[in-house]
Formats: sequence, structure tokens, C-alpha cells
Amino acid sequence: MNTFARSHKASYATRWKKNFKNHWLLYLLFSFPLVYIIIFKYLPMYGIVMAFQDFSIKKGYFGSPWVGFDNFTRFFNSSMFNQLMVNTIFLSLYSFVAGYFSTIIFALIIN
Repeated sequence: MNTFARSHKASYATRWKKNFKNHWLLYLLFSFPLVYIIIFKYLPMYGIVMAFQDFSIKKGYFGSPWVGFDNFTRFFNSSMFNQLMVNTIFLSLYSFVAGYFSTIIFALIIN
């Protein structure tokens, strides 16, 4: 490695350290949303793996056998599929309407 590459590499590291030292509060401020996203948005996505496994609590994520789309085909071919979908849509709409109007009424009461 030539001397220019060494000095350039060292100067980059030195500049980064100086930048971090001067703006450490900004890095600290940025770390809180980053940790929040990792904990509450990224890590729970690992639980999606359970939908493709014959999941057992005793065996955990890595010990449970992989079944692929068998759980989904069994669900969609179930005799209760239509009723489950109607109930799900009804509860979603009810939750939306009740939540929407209750917040407006509550805001009017406060005002």
C-alpha cells in the first residue's frame, strides 16, 4: 500500500472521529428511533416464520419442522373460511367506525 492510501485512510478515520466527537448529541438523538425501529418493527418480522412451520413452543423457531404453505392451504380449504372472512371484515369495519366517531365525539366533549 502506498503512502497516499495510508494517509488518506488515516485522515478519513480521523475526520470521522472528529465529526463524531463534535456531533455526538445528534448521533445519540438518532440512536433512539433506530433502536425503536429495530426492536418494534424489524425483530417481530422474525415471527412470520411460524406461519410456515408446524410450530412447537418446546422446539422453538429452529427446532420446529418446516411445512411450507400447508397451513395456508388448510386454512383456505377450511369449511369455515367464508365465515371467518366475513367476521374479520365485519370486526375491522366496526372497529374503524367506532374508533373514528368515538375520537371525534371525545374531542368535541373536551373542547
